[in-house]
Amino acid sequence: MSASIRETVDLGRYPIDRLDSDEGRALVELMQAALTENGACELPGFLTPDAINDAVTLARANRDDAFRMDQEHDIEFTDAEPTALAEHDIHRYRVRTAKGGTAYLSQGR
Repeated sequence: MSASIRETVDLGRYPIDRLDSDEGRALVELMQAALTENGACELPGFLTPDAINDAVTLARANRDDAFRMDQEHDIEFTDAEPTALAEHDIHRYRVRTAKGGTAYLSQGR
């Protein structure tokens, strides 16, 4: 399932293969502005539909080998004891993170 960048990324929309072009520089500036303003940038349609399908297929095929994590924490993963904090301190609020992840898988696997 090894694919080239052209098969993986919508390079027409996101010219990451030519960042020195006018389009590439505009993309970088847009993403830098989004990071500055929001702390994150969104890239809708960055991956091609085929790349997404391939990734989902690979993840499903390897889900039994995934590293699993399930924990409760505050939004910044601090060790703060919620009961010791002020009533409206954001660190009092607990969230649950549960996920499974796999490392890079070579084709020979």
